[in-house]
Amino acid sequence: MEIMKANDKHCGPVCIARKLGIDVEAVMQQWPSKWSDKQVDTNWLGLPIDTHWHHKAYFKSKGYGMTMLDKPEVGAIVLLNKSMWQRHWCIVKSVGNLVVMVDWLNGKEIAFNKIEFDQLFSTWPCFMYKIGGEPVSLSLLERLILKVL
Repeated sequence: MEIMKANDKHCGPVCIARKLGIDVEAVMQQWPSKWSDKQVDTNWLGLPIDTHWHHKAYFKSKGYGMTMLDKPEVGAIVLLNKSMWQRHWCIVKSVGNLVVMVDWLNGKEIAFNKIEFDQLFSTWPCFMYKIGGEPVSLSLLERLILKVL
């Protein structure tokens, strides 16, 4: 299990690798946009390469399904957004009446009260899913966006 270091930015592939039980390098090699460095999550133009569109494209290429969620569930992969430039993919570890605990991927688990979690999750793009379910499909717009990214 890979533990992310302070400057690492490959949180999306780390989440997926942990949930699938495979090596993160295998995920990164098959990622829709190429990773040049674990500490950089943008391409040479500065565009992001770890978006919700990339997650969908990865699962589509592997033939896996995704079940979209609007409330936290144990085992879900979630994108928490502090701002447009401060985002982090993590895994929901537990959900209580007042607290949601997430694996921050750096060896720490962080507890958010539900209001704080909802605020971090409700900023666009709101994206939380579990692996499995209906096969992934990409709209024409999503395919075009991925061509640019």
